[in-house]
Amino acid sequence: MSPGSQFGHHTTKVIVEVDLGRNQILSHSVFAIEKSHTGVVTRGFNAQDLHLSSPLSVSQIFSRKLEEALVAVPDLIEALEAIANIDYDTGDNELALATARRCLELDDESLRCLAVAANAASSLGDTEAQAAYLATYQELNPDDPATVFNQAVVFLNKMDDEGARPLLEQCLSVDPEFAKCLFEYGMVLLRSGDLEGAKAQLEKYLAVAPDGPDTTAAAETVKYL
Repeated sequence: MSPGSQFGHHTTKVIVEVDLGRNQILSHSVFAIEKSHTGVVTRGFNAQDLHLSSPLSVSQIFSRKLEEALVAVPDLIEALEAIANIDYDTGDNELALATARRCLELDDESLRCLAVAANAASSLGDTEAQAAYLATYQELNPDDPATVFNQAVVFLNKMDDEGARPLLEQCLSVDPEFAKCLFEYGMVLLRSGDLEGAKAQLEKYLAVAPDGPDTTAAAETVKYL
């Protein structure tokens, strides 16, 4: 049985993933609060001190402090970006979208808020808004691996592996551990008959994303290679 007949194409959801990482978001929050000069933060307090705190309590603390910072400086973009990220990270998509829109009214080129807006709109089922935010994000940040991946997805959904392949390779040249690129590139190689290359990419995917959404498919595929 040929690789193409055993492992067919599948529809891949177009997404923007801009994951700053928890410590980066918290560090950004500290910066925003201190920049407001409200004195609500004690000097020396930073994200590195928060490892033993629960994510929920940390998010609540920072959200309150960031709102205080905005009272002092209403147009503090850094605070709005951090709040939008925290809202989205804690699963409040409606609030995340509202905060991101508030941010974009002040700076319509904020990549953090465009990413949050696109993700939150997608989660809320507003595909029209998601597409608009995504298009602006991609226009402003064409070399971002998430942008390149989304461009590859357009070809993948048309079952055009030849069109997707160079974009997936570009994605991985920028971020060798971009999980979705690893998985899709592995499947493209599989369908092209490069079994050794496919196995290598799928094994990298499993190492990078052991609990990822495509872990089962990747593990089952590797068994046959």
